[in-house]
Amino acid sequence: MLYILISVVIVIFIIIVLKIIFKKVKITKEKKEKEANEQILLTKAEQGDVEAQLELSKKYLNGGEIIEKNPHKGIEWLNKVILQGSAEGHYLLSICYKNGNGIQEDSNKAKEHLLQAANKGHERAKEDLMDANDVFNRGLNYNDQGEFDKALQDFNKIIYSHHSNLKGVTKDLEMASWFNRGVAYNNLAVKAYGINEKMNHMSTASSSFTQVIRYDTNYERKQKAQMWIDEYNRNKGY
Repeated sequence: MLYILISVVIVIFIIIVLKIIFKKVKITKEKKEKEANEQILLTKAEQGDVEAQLELSKKYLNGGEIIEKNPHKGIEWLNKVILQGSAEGHYLLSICYKNGNGIQEDSNKAKEHLLQAANKGHERAKEDLMDANDVFNRGLNYNDQGEFDKALQDFNKIIYSHHSNLKGVTKDLEMASWFNRGVAYNNLAVKAYGINEKMNHMSTASSSFTQVIRYDTNYERKQKAQMWIDEYNRNKGY
């Protein structure tokens, strides 16, 4: 009996040791693979590959698996990318200038590179350059075109502007966005096939119009919102 117990303990010990060894071997292998991949990335970057240069700059700016964080080197690689006309390079450099990452903070140069990126078709840069009125008008156009999900994205961006860097949000524009958010959800309710989906959209529209009734100072919007709420309350049990 004692012999069996000792044998079991030995087997368990061997299994634990083997697991530790295999784990170390796996970690070593993964580390070597990452080192090899980053060496390949560095070689491609030095050969002028734009995508490799961009990836390498990000690793230096933020720190990679093997490459240690070095924002100054990241800026050097971004400048090489920009020389090849990269819109993404301009966009990343604008962020660096804005935050002072690897380079002295400079809002004018940040804006300059953001404009360069936008002019080269960078969608995120174009979005960042929009102010609240631009976003609101785009939302209205989406509503008119029947693209209600896109309209909602724009109205929500204004309503929850404290989560973004959107500029020019006024109280009136926020209330107008709540109202048109309600309109968009009402339109989605009209298009809905299932009764549950329809009622969910109508309920969300109701909560949006309620915000207008409670907090808006625009009489016309409040009146229209109240009319919709009254109609909703008459029909919601239907």
